[in-house]
Amino acid sequence: MAAARVVPRVPDRRRWWALAGAGALLVGVVAPATGWALGTGAGWVAVPLATVVVLAAVVLSSAVRENGAGRSLWCDDGVLAGRTLLGWHGVDLTEVQAVAVEEDDGEPTGLLLADGGGHLRVPWPEVARLPEVRVLLLARQAQGAVVLPRLLCAAWGVPPLPDAPETGRVPGRLRDVVAVLITGLTVVGALVSGLLAALVALR
Repeated sequence: MAAARVVPRVPDRRRWWALAGAGALLVGVVAPATGWALGTGAGWVAVPLATVVVLAAVVLSSAVRENGAGRSLWCDDGVLAGRTLLGWHGVDLTEVQAVAVEEDDGEPTGLLLADGGGHLRVPWPEVARLPEVRVLLLARQAQGAVVLPRLLCAAWGVPPLPDAPETGRVPGRLRDVVAVLITGLTVVGALVSGLLAALVALR
């Protein structure tokens, strides 16, 4: 009997706490940044600086939420894994159920891959560096297990299936419900915090 593939995963609780912390940081940054940008006389300096601070908090929160892997990726026996902000995390390419393409002006910049146990964001240069990713994802499509996005097929020079989406998405059934809830609360909190800060600054 073949041994089960070992896929490194960031523990759910670690990701939830990190996501909540990143969300709290974002909410905490929005209010003073908004108040400073609107309340100071040097708006031409305050607004760009406040924008940079808020964007940095957004990027941090996004990296935690999507398990973004850097450049230390490896692929072995169908397992694709890389180092994320919270530790090593991966997916089983032989069990991938959804593929989404991140793009900029019609050019792929990354892939979001999801199997039944989690998802991983992979930079496009790393996808190109690891030919196993292309081979295994095309095999999953041939098995009828996944439909690759048109943008990905065009980049790989293969014809898309007739019902292929343009960029694809990860469906809700493969999303972490707790992470989605934390993200939603973060967005609401940031909007309310920014609005209240703006009202106070403009009084």
